[in-house]
Amino acid sequence: MFVLTAIVSAICIFFAVGDHMISNSEKQKPLRNSHSVFVDCCLGRKFLCRPLPWERNRTPRPRMLTTSQICDGFADCPFGDDEICTKCGEPPHVSSGSRSGSQTHFPVGATVEYECRPGFIFKDVKSVVCNGLGLWTKAPVCERECGMIPSVVNGVVDTNNGPLKEGAVLTYTCNQGYAPKTNNVLRCGSSGAWLGTPECVKVTVCSASSLPTDAGSLFVALAQQASPIVVGDQPVGKVVTYVCTSGVPDPDTPMSFVCTSTGSWVGSADCDN
Repeated sequence: MFVLTAIVSAICIFFAVGDHMISNSEKQKPLRNSHSVFVDCCLGRKFLCRPLPWERNRTPRPRMLTTSQICDGFADCPFGDDEICTKCGEPPHVSSGSRSGSQTHFPVGATVEYECRPGFIFKDVKSVVCNGLGLWTKAPVCERECGMIPSVVNGVVDTNNGPLKEGAVLTYTCNQGYAPKTNNVLRCGSSGAWLGTPECVKVTVCSASSLPTDAGSLFVALAQQASPIVVGDQPVGKVVTYVCTSGVPDPDTPMSFVCTSTGSWVGSADCDN
């Protein structure tokens, strides 16, 4: 049994010599970068260091490394050929962010995570990966996070617009009887502050120009305002009567419109031929 073991070990060492990859079933082509990985029939997959010059003319003592020692940032082979591999340089810098961890060498497949500074959030990705070309994937972007959303008296803000970061736009609606004083839009600026003045004011008038007419209205048919014609803003509760231009009033129609607290006119005027 001892003799058989010694013979098998000798065969394994013989196959380990040279810059090529050998398995117990096949011989493969040399790898690039002047180093080789081979499948040793006794020890499993190992890395074979390049032999020293004075070992070339005599039976070498092959130095084999585990796969975890390959491209780990440390030259374990005498010539450092275990570190001749594709790897990435320093990870990209991210403005308003920093990378986590203390890794200093980055072989293919290495992943680096980032964190955004307080007050900033990621635009999309949060990490980079070293690809097979030795290049980092797209770097993360940290965008300014918006501050607290302003409250609106007599109104409500719609916050279902995704992440609240620089450039985000929010709209707000006013309660019944109120309307936006200017516009109903808030925008997050580059400083993270919300731009706009959300203010809902009580509606006290209705515009005469918004009164329905016979032309293209669902509420008026063959009718018009009775004299005198109403112009300008009208107070809440103002009633404007209509008369038929043809036919007779529909008995189910009030033939008038009233200014409501929502700032709109409510009513109808319909005449039958």
